[in-house]
Amino acid sequence: MSLMRNLPAALAAVALVGGLGLAAAPARKAAPAKPRLQESQMSLEKELLAKYGEGQRTRLERGMKQVTQFWRAEDGDAKAYEEFVRTNFAGDGPTLDALFERMEFALESFDGHTLEINRDFRMQTDLDRGTIYPFDETLAAYDPSAHVNDDFFANKIAFVVLLNFPLTTLEQRLSEGDNWSRRQWAEARLASRFSKRIPADVNLAIARAAADSEQYIAGYNVWMHHVVDEKGNRLFPAKMRLLSHWNLRDQIKADYGDSTNGLAKQRAIQQVMERIVTQTIPKAVVDNPRFDWNPFTNEVRPSTEKDFDEAILPAASAAPKLANAPEPDTRYAKLLADFQASRKADPYSPTAPTLIARRFDENRELPEARVRKMFEDVLTSPLVPRVAKLIEKRLGRPLEPFDVWYAGFKQRGKYSEAGQ
Repeated sequence: MSLMRNLPAALAAVALVGGLGLAAAPARKAAPAKPRLQESQMSLEKELLAKYGEGQRTRLERGMKQVTQFWRAEDGDAKAYEEFVRTNFAGDGPTLDALFERMEFALESFDGHTLEINRDFRMQTDLDRGTIYPFDETLAAYDPSAHVNDDFFANKIAFVVLLNFPLTTLEQRLSEGDNWSRRQWAEARLASRFSKRIPADVNLAIARAAADSEQYIAGYNVWMHHVVDEKGNRLFPAKMRLLSHWNLRDQIKADYGDSTNGLAKQRAIQQVMERIVTQTIPKAVVDNPRFDWNPFTNEVRPSTEKDFDEAILPAASAAPKLANAPEPDTRYAKLLADFQASRKADPYSPTAPTLIARRFDENRELPEARVRKMFEDVLTSPLVPRVAKLIEKRLGRPLEPFDVWYAGFKQRGKYSEAGQ
């Protein structure tokens, strides 16, 4: 789970960060490649084309250019560069196929085992298994793959891949990809692993910030039996504990099927979510059933019911007289920390110099302009008011903000038209 999945909070954080006028991340200057690499390329091109034939010219020129782009002084001088290219250029079909197959097997194995390690290290924080100790948080913040990019450049595996397989842009993949073979796509994916040379300490800082924010969200529960309506009535069953925000959202969806108290419960959840986003939620009620809370008035009182096991809860931290104190701006501090950690990678990602660009171009592989147009087309469609009228007719009332999660058009079995 990620803090950024909380869309209302994320949008507010964007406004917050924009308002701060934060400057771009200061670039850490990488040590430049040693001189004479261009001369080395010219002599290598003549030598290797004589060995492998003119048909390898495009591959050789592209490969040397890609290697040079990431080659630093610490990687070796011109002589070391020449020896590397001479030794590792796969200039014939069988050698290139062998290289591809070795990389495919080795990297799939590495990725799978790294995922397994990550899962095991995060087990205590990701699953509801009891007390989370500081050492559990330290384990969850560790990323076993943080140093691998550095290691693969240091031992030249990354350079072997860059010398022999093509780096591609999103524009190329979109315009040419329909005509690529499965092997061409696999080669593009292989090379893309090394399209950035981000230092290990930067990757570790990003992983640490992400783990910290995810841990914050993992413990951000609301005990719903202790949320009361404007009249002080309990609407939710005992022991119901919902995670912010997607469990709250899912409960809103489920409550369309409750013809008796569904609307009242949805309105209460809306108030809960608004208190969280505006950071006016009392700190004492976060993952704490010891207090009853009216989110409409924001009044907090010691609970009159005990439907929980005291042993599984953190020690009580708020005395009744302090129970109404709001949570500090912790949520937005976490978002800001995520942002500041992520931008440390910007100087090392020349083709996608911001996290947003990396998400569009590398992770989602959808151009930002295309995504923007998709949203605009949906939101400005003449069908929107017609759909709204249909939902109002089904519900028998005017729409309210939480109806953005109305899911009555999904086929889920034998549901009434007014429900799901």
